[in-house]
Amino acid sequence: FWSALATARSQDDPQARRAHAMLAARQLADGRAFLQGARPGMADIEAWSFLAATGGQDGLAGLAPLLAAWFARVEDLGFGDARPGTPADWRSLPADAGADAVDIDGLAEAHVVDHPALGPIRLEMPRL
Repeated sequence: FWSALATARSQDDPQARRAHAMLAARQLADGRAFLQGARPGMADIEAWSFLAATGGQDGLAGLAPLLAAWFARVEDLGFGDARPGTPADWRSLPADAGADAVDIDGLAEAHVVDHPALGPIRLEMPRL
């Protein structure tokens, strides 16, 4: 929702797009491969999606070459493989099926929510 809203509002606002790109470039200026370090994360996906939807790599001309290299690295991650499924398919997975997929070093805590249609859902919430 927020990404779509930001993208829609920024389609005709090149200054907003440039500000977003400059923030990403500043984060990459220390030599890291991705916005939060050596591994890609949700920040990369969100930033890439926003920049791609509002002009793509062509619109980044004049910004640091490292931003263009980052854009290409995130693009190379691909889009995954869509698989058809139903709520029953997801309900049949063990509750901890994806629990160890990402090491977040104590920055979040897990909550299991019992969704009325989907069953138990594991949510990682940031520690505040």
